[in-house]
Amino acid sequence: MSGVGRNLRGFSPLYDTQGEDEETKSAQTYDKAFVDHEIYERSIVQWFSGVSAEVNIEDSELAQRNNVSLSYGELTPQALTKLGRRRFLDLRNCSVLFDLGCGVGKLTVQAFAQFDNIKKVVGIEFSRRRFEKGVIALKTNVVDELKMQELEHSKTTYLACRGNRTIELRHGDALSTQDIEDADVVLLMVNIREDHKARAQSLLKRLKKNARFISYTYLMEDDEIRARPKSRDSFSCSWSTAGHAITIWETL
Repeated sequence: MSGVGRNLRGFSPLYDTQGEDEETKSAQTYDKAFVDHEIYERSIVQWFSGVSAEVNIEDSELAQRNNVSLSYGELTPQALTKLGRRRFLDLRNCSVLFDLGCGVGKLTVQAFAQFDNIKKVVGIEFSRRRFEKGVIALKTNVVDELKMQELEHSKTTYLACRGNRTIELRHGDALSTQDIEDADVVLLMVNIREDHKARAQSLLKRLKKNARFISYTYLMEDDEIRARPKSRDSFSCSWSTAGHAITIWETL
């Protein structure tokens, strides 16, 4: 995979420790999630090689009826590694992560594989085709590799575990998530149309104190969302060679 391990122009270095205390610097220097980040990033590319995010006619028609955008772009594996650092999403201080609009589940799987402190990772996708492709990739390439046990496989849910840790892919409306209160971290990197913004904002209002979240669509016009900007930086993504500026929010 070209570019792995190199700092992209315009991005702060992966190990830039500006603003972090000595204890944090030391901990991340020896943390395998960061030291061995290239292994996890290459694995995601390998596991999802050839897995297309294209949708079919049924998905497109359902999305049109519900005025849901199926526009697809994703953060790169390198971006998730960077987001995991303490001054961003702090994934080493996370037990439950939700990836809302997870596509085929690349970031969902990477979070589970790379950050072994996360006990529960949930990815939710509106497109049935993407959900099904994500399940196939999990079953075919990931479950055996990570020595996981399959717990459930239905038309709307795929659930697997490794010890006391679980990863779950769900097919459905991410903005109707019932258990979002469990989340320590939420990824909401989807294009939310104007008539659905109030639903997304209502979802964020339910987050517990000190939860962190990122969103592709700006949702903070609603002053009832009690959150502060924790940090902001550019992160590599599939839709822009220059990267995309993302604000990390933390609830109050």
